[in-house]
Amino acid sequence: MAGEFERTPTISIAGKVGAGASVPVFDAYAKGDGPQVICPPGLSPSGVVVVEVEGDSVEPVYSAGDLLFYSRNGHDSVPSDVIGHRCVCKDEEDMGWVKQVKAGDEPGLFHLISLNPGANNIWNARLSWIERVNSDGSYEHWPEWALETLFTEGQPHISKVALVAIYTVQRRGDSLTKLCEALIRDGVWYPKQRKTDTGVPIPLHSEVLAMVEEHQEWMRERNRVDPSLQILKSSRRAPWGSGFGASWKNELVRLKLHAVEPRLTFHGRRTTNATLIANAVAKSPELYGGIERVRSMFGHLSKRMSEHYARHAITEQTNTESVLLLPDFGKPAAQNEKL
Repeated sequence: MAGEFERTPTISIAGKVGAGASVPVFDAYAKGDGPQVICPPGLSPSGVVVVEVEGDSVEPVYSAGDLLFYSRNGHDSVPSDVIGHRCVCKDEEDMGWVKQVKAGDEPGLFHLISLNPGANNIWNARLSWIERVNSDGSYEHWPEWALETLFTEGQPHISKVALVAIYTVQRRGDSLTKLCEALIRDGVWYPKQRKTDTGVPIPLHSEVLAMVEEHQEWMRERNRVDPSLQILKSSRRAPWGSGFGASWKNELVRLKLHAVEPRLTFHGRRTTNATLIANAVAKSPELYGGIERVRSMFGHLSKRMSEHYARHAITEQTNTESVLLLPDFGKPAAQNEKL
């Protein structure tokens, strides 16, 4: 199995593209020096470029730190088949963007549409080139068997990050950089979210508290005192940096979770948590507080976004109730009339 993994083709991350943030194209790494990631199934590494998302304007489809793959044709162009699709593009000021592309008000102009309803759009932009994203992001919730595989067979430095994300419902960037002793009091974590600037008190699950205790023991052994040091660390015991995206992709390949459809993404674990919570909420909104419970824990200012994350549970519960309104066609007509 190890030999098979080693022979899997890899691609070097070229740089970053902006999703709300203004990012110069490919400014993160010198050519070929970026972290190596596994080439997705069905794609040839030849001519394929991989970039990292910076910003949140295309959430919930893509989140900061997600990796996007696209094919470059070798010259600047604006193909006609990109309209309406999610694309990586470069404007005339050499800024790279990931947006949904729509035709502008005049020939040669394009509207760059954010998927996050709270983010700004870019109107009538002139672009040097546009390429469609080859790997569609997914925010579908994870099936139970896939979670079990990740948590029981995954490498600890990866699975710990996933556990924190699912137990706290926080975004990857917040989980990686803001889980520290300075923000934890009496078993409650008080992160201030980068995206919404909202403080959310989060009681920590016993699994996460065990990670905090492990970190404290690690610090004591080294006679270190630094409450701001990140608790989640890489395999080298260093705070996670920009390399988590590549490590995450490679771990999914190792666990053979990379080819699951719908595609499993880190952000999808946030939807998993929302779905589990909303399943209970949807069954008894009076008891559990309705969509406001999801909204409160997620720290969303928008009711619309909270409903978006919980859509699986809301749809399932609504459809279940709708089925109960139908007569039992297997019963004789006389019995149906008595109902």
